[in-house]
Amino acid sequence: MFPDAEVTEIAVENCDDPTRPLRFRYHLLAPQYAQVAGRRIFFHILPFQRSRPSPFSASERRNPVQFPYAWTETDAVRIRPPAGFVLDNASAPGGIGFGAAGGYNLTVAVGDNGQVIANRELTFVGTYFDAKDYPVVKQVFSEIQKRNTHTLALIKQ
Repeated sequence: MFPDAEVTEIAVENCDDPTRPLRFRYHLLAPQYAQVAGRRIFFHILPFQRSRPSPFSASERRNPVQFPYAWTETDAVRIRPPAGFVLDNASAPGGIGFGAAGGYNLTVAVGDNGQVIANRELTFVGTYFDAKDYPVVKQVFSEIQKRNTHTLALIKQ
C-alpha cells in the first residue's frame, strides 16, 4: 500500500481493559502518497480505507447475509500539510443513516497549525439480512466505500 512508508511512535492503548476500545496510534510518513497537479496536492483523507473494496460485488444473492456480530469503526486522522500548503476546501461527504442497522459519518476540519483532521465513524448493528434485502445491503456498503475514498486538495499559498 505504501512501499516506502516509515511508521514510528507506535502505541497500543486499552489492550488490558476489555471494556474500552482498542486504540492504535502511530506516525506515518508515506512518500508519494499524494498526487501533485500544478499548485495543488490531491490526497485521500482516509489512507487505509481508500483501497478497500465493497465486500458485496455480486449483483444478486440467493442466501441471507449474516454478520457474526455488530461493530463500530472509529478513525481519527491528522495530516500535516507540507510547508507552504493549506487545505483548499474542508469538504466532507457527511453522514448517512442505515435505519436500525447503523450509520456512517465523516467530518473534515482544519486544526491548529493547519493540520487536516478527519473523523470517521461507522456503526453497523444489523447482523442478519434476508436474500431479498441484499440489494439494499450492497448499496449501503458501496456508499460507505465511495465515501471512504473522499479526496481533498492542498493549495500552495
